[in-house]
Amino acid sequence: MKKRSARFDAILSILLLLGLAVLFYTMWYGPLPLTQQMRNLKAAELHVPALQSRLNQDARYAGLKAGIWTGEGGCLSVHGVLNSETDLPELKKLVMASKPPVGVIYHLELPTGEHFGGWEPLK
Repeated sequence: MKKRSARFDAILSILLLLGLAVLFYTMWYGPLPLTQQMRNLKAAELHVPALQSRLNQDARYAGLKAGIWTGEGGCLSVHGVLNSETDLPELKKLVMASKPPVGVIYHLELPTGEHFGGWEPLK
């Protein structure tokens, strides 16, 4: 049985380390859907307090909560009970004025129990 040379072991070790470095770099910064979703969720999570404070400043939106949503590749979520469907356009303006870093999904309910909402991609 032949013995491997030290040089062969060194080259093999270097190739393995380079392969692992490329793998981790691709996982963190690459175009994989999971990594993009993780970045979007982190950006959304950091934006939630700013958006929630804007919602809290307007009495019409007292029943709404800002959060994060894993759908649509990771986005912001606005959910809760909205007093009137006529408040929806103003709500969307308020949310967009906060300059969200990702798209926003709305899960809203009227006091009558009717549900509505929608997806607003980042423009």
